[in-house]
Amino acid sequence: FTAAVVTLVYAIINAGEYGWLCSNVLTTFVIATLILSAYLWCELRTSNQLLPTYFFKSKSFTGAIIALTLSTFALMGSLYFLSQYFQSIQGYSALETGLCLLPLSVFSLIFTMLSVRVDAKIGTKLTVTFGLVTLGCGLLFFAITAGISTSYLITLVAFLLQAVGLGLIVSPATSAIMNSIPPRRAGIGSAMND
Repeated sequence: FTAAVVTLVYAIINAGEYGWLCSNVLTTFVIATLILSAYLWCELRTSNQLLPTYFFKSKSFTGAIIALTLSTFALMGSLYFLSQYFQSIQGYSALETGLCLLPLSVFSLIFTMLSVRVDAKIGTKLTVTFGLVTLGCGLLFFAITAGISTSYLITLVAFLLQAVGLGLIVSPATSAIMNSIPPRRAGIGSAMND
C-alpha cells in the first residue's frame, strides 16, 4: 500500500512539473494503479485484512471517510497556497504569515466545539454536508477575491467560511466512523480517521 501511495504522490508531483499528459507521468499513474490493484487483490483474499473491506458497506463509514479526506486535502492545499500567497504576493514575512493564518485555527477550534450542538439538532449527514458546502464556498470566495491588493479582512471572511466548514465536518465525521465499526476494531477506525 505504501508503495502505491508513494508512486501516486510521485506522479502528482511530476504532473505539476511536466504536465498531466506526459508519458512519464501517465506511466507512473499506471504503475501506482497496478500496485494498488495488486494490494487490493491480495487483501480481498486474506482472512486477516489490514483494513476489512466490509467496513465500506456502511454508508456512514464510507461517507465520513470521503468527507474527511476531501476536507483534509482542501485544508492542506489551502494552507500551502496561503503561505505562498501571503509571502510571495502580499509581501509578508514568515512570522506575519503565521499570524495571518492563526485565525483559521482559532475559528476551526470554535466551530468544531459548536458542531456537536449542530449535529445533535440536524443529524450527522446534514451537518457534514453543510460543512462541505461551506468549506467549498470559503475556498471559492478566496479564489474569486484573492489578488495583489486584496485586503486581509476579505481573506479573513474566507477563513471564517473555511473554518465553519472544517468545524462542522471533523467532529461529526469522526464520530460517524467510530460509531459505525465494532468496538473491538476501534484501532482500525482511528487509523482510518487519521
